[in-house]
Amino acid sequence: MKRTGIMMLSLLAFACSKTADAPQSAPTAPAAKPKAAAVNGPKLMPIDQATTDPSLMQYLDDMLTAVRNQDTSALLAGIDPKIRTSFGTGSGIDSFKKQWKPENPDSPLWSELEQIFTLGGTFTKSSPEPQFWAPYIYSAWP
Repeated sequence: MKRTGIMMLSLLAFACSKTADAPQSAPTAPAAKPKAAAVNGPKLMPIDQATTDPSLMQYLDDMLTAVRNQDTSALLAGIDPKIRTSFGTGSGIDSFKKQWKPENPDSPLWSELEQIFTLGGTFTKSSPEPQFWAPYIYSAWP
């Protein structure tokens, strides 16, 4: 199948926090596990529509390989020259390189893109040509 859509990536930042446990003078019994609350709203189930387009799957596999190898040349070769790097005026390869510094092995770009390429995505019908948006937690949000 000819790939006619473009892939839009949503770069997500994930934050983790740790809390220090207060020191205890005597051992205590393990706390009872709380019951899971029922979800009364919509549920976001994992979805990956990329599997319906073999050429898109090949592109995603190639990009994931570049990311895992931190191959800056292959990554930049696979990026649309008109890539958007913000919801404002940021766009283009130079803007991407300035923001993400892909030549730096410690750039957060590599872990962010690995998550995006492995979480799946969906096709959108908001334009005349289909577009694939990833990750699904962005594209399929209720």
